[in-house]
Amino acid sequence: NHPEVNDVSLAKPWQRRLHLTGMWVNSLGGGAYNIALPLIVLQTSGSLAQMSIVAVASQLPKAFPGVLIGGLADRMSPRAMTHIGYWGQALVVAAMALLIGPWHTPFWVLVLGAFLRGSLDMFARTATFVAIPKMYGDGTAKFNAAVSTAWTSASIVGPAIGGALSAVWGPWWLLAVDAVSFTVIALIMNFLPWPERPSSL
Repeated sequence: NHPEVNDVSLAKPWQRRLHLTGMWVNSLGGGAYNIALPLIVLQTSGSLAQMSIVAVASQLPKAFPGVLIGGLADRMSPRAMTHIGYWGQALVVAAMALLIGPWHTPFWVLVLGAFLRGSLDMFARTATFVAIPKMYGDGTAKFNAAVSTAWTSASIVGPAIGGALSAVWGPWWLLAVDAVSFTVIALIMNFLPWPERPSSL
């Protein structure tokens, strides 16, 4: 019933659940990160202007290099793109956590880290967007609805947990939480039936 699917099998129910779990965990980490970064900037500089600059650095990759990364979907395997995206973000955020810690961190480190995290996120988002229809076939709409629900719940729970942890441990620990969430979803990607060839997309 799915002759268009060439080098990939449709995901099994347990793979679907695993994929959703990974995306939910990652969304929780993202919620913690969104709480942590402005708090860190405010604590280290006290400058609202610098908070704005970091916010722009976080969103800028959607325009550039997002357009270029989108073009790579025709040349790179989605599996490779997700690994670059998730493992890259895990390393960047972990480095930010280690460099920040309880020490005063140069502002440019925060700006660069925010930009790199956003850029690497485009790899994972692009690969996921183009591969999901191949992995889930007629169940794509149902899967996307489940993802939307997971993201919505995580967007509420993540900041709440992040705020509580920040009050107890300090905001830099939330960066470690985000790095762990990327590690979790990067490992889960190995169990999914990703298309191996861009041409199959």
